[in-house]
Amino acid sequence: MQEERKNHNTSNRFYKIEPFGIPTISKSKGHLRKIKKSLVLIQNTDILLFRKVLRLRLILVFPGDSYYGVVFPGQRIYIDQPKAIRDSSIPFLASSIIHEAWHIDQHERGMRDFSGKAERGAYLVQRRFLTKTGSKREVKWLDREYGLKWWQPEDTAEKKQSGYDNVSTNKSVSEFRKFFKQYKQGKLKIEEI
Repeated sequence: MQEERKNHNTSNRFYKIEPFGIPTISKSKGHLRKIKKSLVLIQNTDILLFRKVLRLRLILVFPGDSYYGVVFPGQRIYIDQPKAIRDSSIPFLASSIIHEAWHIDQHERGMRDFSGKAERGAYLVQRRFLTKTGSKREVKWLDREYGLKWWQPEDTAEKKQSGYDNVSTNKSVSEFRKFFKQYKQGKLKIEEI
């Protein structure tokens, strides 16, 4: 069973669904179901935020092993990782999607500096949604992470309890871009479900 699971994880097969017209691709059908449930929660909770989420052109789940995700606001693409999806509740995942969609909205309004001011805006929208739908523990964790300024990578991982170091962040973004390029070029084996 362990060997079968290992082979499945290294498989080049991806699955695709299009909830609300947003192509969503992952190696895991479970991730796709969770993302869809998160989108439904957003739709049922806040129609204005849901309209912002509908601006997403694509959600990709990178076949990595980290929590680090990214949005490319100009292309309106959100790339996340399996750990972030697996370890998030549906309300928290929904709030994360809202956070990234807010960055797309900021970009469309002309904002190009995605540091303190942009992160504060996205955090506040995420927090407001999570306060409505998530647990107090999740809101407290989000507040703690915001206080640590997750958007400011440090030179090394040891300098910060949480967040990302410059080398890891730059490497991840480079890998995400390569992954997206493979997708655009049709090099991923994708099965629609």
